[in-house]
Amino acid sequence: MDEARIVKVLSITHPELIESIKKDITPVMTDLIMIKEVYDKFCLTYKPHDDYSHKLLFIASVLRLFNPDALIIEYKLRSGIRASLADCLSHTGQLTSYYISQARAYMKIKAFKNDVAIITENYLCNTSVS
Repeated sequence: MDEARIVKVLSITHPELIESIKKDITPVMTDLIMIKEVYDKFCLTYKPHDDYSHKLLFIASVLRLFNPDALIIEYKLRSGIRASLADCLSHTGQLTSYYISQARAYMKIKAFKNDVAIITENYLCNTSVS
């Protein structure tokens, strides 16, 4: 059975599942200039125990806000996201790509995923979304 047919069957038999998936992969924010603002607020409000965790949580939070499909199904990043993350972290693109892959892997850990959800929800509740 091909993917289009599976999606069609699911949309008929489980429309709530399809709506949930669409909601999970639709970006909440689109203006990449806002990544710097997210970084500034993130650094001020969330201080994990080490720099590595801090970077992974920030990257996962940005992906959840700006490119959730890339976080959930490891879809290709939207143009400009890696460069914006690299600028915020003062890293090369290659090192940033490494951290992105690590953040994606950590999303399989329930506690990490919950932390990302809390961080992004707190950010969205305390700002106007662009």
